[in-house]
Amino acid sequence: MILFYEDVILQLCCHHLRVRFELSTKFVDNAGRPRLSFVVDASPSVCGVLEACDDIVRKLFVESGSNSDWRPVLNRKPGFFNYPTHTHFSKWDVAKYETEIYQKDPCGTTQKLMFSKFDAAELVAWFRPGTFLDAYISLHPYDFQQSAGIRLVAKKLVIHKE
Repeated sequence: MILFYEDVILQLCCHHLRVRFELSTKFVDNAGRPRLSFVVDASPSVCGVLEACDDIVRKLFVESGSNSDWRPVLNRKPGFFNYPTHTHFSKWDVAKYETEIYQKDPCGTTQKLMFSKFDAAELVAWFRPGTFLDAYISLHPYDFQQSAGIRLVAKKLVIHKE
């Protein structure tokens, strides 16, 4: 399932997000590959859009008769600057990522990062706490094993090299 806005897949562009916690590889997909996720500090405006989408999709799930536990798209923690939110990579081929990853240097030059194979350890080095990035994400509602919510899927990430 994917969220649409006026017959187009809803995608958000979130600039200058700060990575709060490094890349996690503790969850795996059906093929046993790590399902990569990380936590960023989202701006109040991004949080507002995500909350509005969360409210709409949650109501649709309730109306459809789903009895799964709803997991909010935002994880608000007291004392955190702004509001951290989880962003997930999903769906990749063994030799290629579905998420495009770029590096932007201080002069503004952007270069696509190329990976010859899936290597979670190699990616961990790019997503250290304090790293800034731009994220282009789509919103994917899910209802799986008594858990429902919206997964944020990164389509493109631009890592700022500072």
